[in-house]
Amino acid sequence: MVGPPRATGRSPFARNRLVVALILGFFLLGAWSRVIAAVESNVEEVEKGSPTQVEDAYPLEYRELDVEGLFRYERLSHGHRFVLSPRLEYGFAPKWQIRLTAPFFTGMADTTGSGNLQAELLWNFQTEAYWVPALAVSIEGDFPTGHAAQGVDTTLKLLASKTLGTWIARPQIHLNLAWTHHSGRMPDERPDLYGLIIGYSQHVTARLMIVADYFRQQLPLAGRTEDVVELGFRRAMSGTTVVALGAGYGLNSDSRDFHIQAGIEVTFK
Repeated sequence: MVGPPRATGRSPFARNRLVVALILGFFLLGAWSRVIAAVESNVEEVEKGSPTQVEDAYPLEYRELDVEGLFRYERLSHGHRFVLSPRLEYGFAPKWQIRLTAPFFTGMADTTGSGNLQAELLWNFQTEAYWVPALAVSIEGDFPTGHAAQGVDTTLKLLASKTLGTWIARPQIHLNLAWTHHSGRMPDERPDLYGLIIGYSQHVTARLMIVADYFRQQLPLAGRTEDVVELGFRRAMSGTTVVALGAGYGLNSDSRDFHIQAGIEVTFK
């Protein structure tokens, strides 16, 4: 027996405004007729959450330290949520980096408070060559330090990045495949979650980069999967400081309505 359609809480007006904003962003970028040579700066790093979920396969330089502050607003079918995430990244060895994130949630009573401490180790095992993309693997542990947390969830991820041609804007495509073992699950939740992200990045000027992606991921509650498209920008404010701004829009009834995210990162070498 088919039940009534699930209420999504989605506002058609808000949804259309977000779609128009994303389209306008692409057209405004296309209006740039002159692309300046990209300097070697952190603006060209494709970072998870700064401003989209896709990330590249390139680790930080050896002994480079990034201090970051990430902010995220999510409009969900049953409410809204704010996420503030201080983060540290360090290139502790050639082709290796470690990332520590401590998210804090507000907005919904069932998730308000400290999130799990996230520790991620990334290793780039394949340098990009003529026909071969850069390849990296990462493993992340979500340690139960947050509100009502149980068990240690682990995520294994394969990352691939490939530069397209020799154009001065350095266009790149990115692929992320993820598998999460959800050890602290409830009886109605999945034990394993899978995700896919396809992304694109390109310089617009030496100090400005555009990032766009599509991601599909299984949600913990069995039978639910979300599909989201994102568009964002990274802007170098100086040789050591980068700011990021992005937005995402859910494509199906299981997805968030939309989200907005911003970040700032400072590099020490």
